Amino acid sequence: MMLSLIILVGVFCCSAASRLPYIVNGEDAQVGEFPWQASLQTSTGFHFCGGSLVSDRWVVTAAHCVDTKSPRSLFVVLGQHDKQSKRFGSPKRYSVEKIIMHADWLPYKRHSSTPTDIAVVKLASPVEMNTNVKTIDLPEHNEHFYGQNCMISGWGSLYYINSQTPNVLQKLPVKVQSQRECIARGKGSYHTCVFKSGSSACSGDSGGPLACQKNGRWTLVGAASYVYGSCSTSRPTVYSDVPYHREWIRKQTGL
Repeated sequence: MMLSLIILVGVFCCSAASRLPYIVNGEDAQVGEFPWQASLQTSTGFHFCGGSLVSDRWVVTAAHCVDTKSPRSLFVVLGQHDKQSKRFGSPKRYSVEKIIMHADWLPYKRHSSTPTDIAVVKLASPVEMNTNVKTIDLPEHNEHFYGQNCMISGWGSLYYINSQTPNVLQKLPVKVQSQRECIARGKGSYHTCVFKSGSSACSGDSGGPLACQKNGRWTLVGAASYVYGSCSTSRPTVYSDVPYHREWIRKQTGL
């Protein structure tokens, strides 16, 4: 599956880095395997970005996913597994009370060095937790996960930007690259680079989780920010680093 990154979700096709929504060469997730996975949708039910449930009222996502949205135009679906029949996962749609983007985020900015592609969404009512809907832990400030094997997930494009999208939630195991490797590609400490040869996030995966296990519990390490080209499978996918932005998240949400 692949993510819509540097370019705002699927609007453009062919820049050096592009904001994507889906996963390329991923595989079907099991029902309830990623219970923190959120689907950001329009009022008509169109999925355009992902997110991560971190409490019964808050979702972490990418700023570029919501910088043109108002709370009234945005809905968050939790417990979703298959988008079309909705037979599995018992999905439920939640209205949004508030959208908070990082103050330094520049709307419509399409540049891979943007350090603040992160946002939090407050739901209008508490989430009903169940087998298919659970929160993911937040990391400590500046906690490192270099070299770890982690997971990304989403309903992003399957082949390249704006190509066919999956019905079933996709997953992909990836390795977190070292900060030196990420910086060598022009990224900063505010980014996390992940890679698996032959695979990538893509348009539609934007804002979705990079999840790593620590002490037997899943921790949110990143929010999908951008990919190279049209979801290049030979270059890393770049995530906004949640540990780097941890104090900002705490100030906005109290978590």
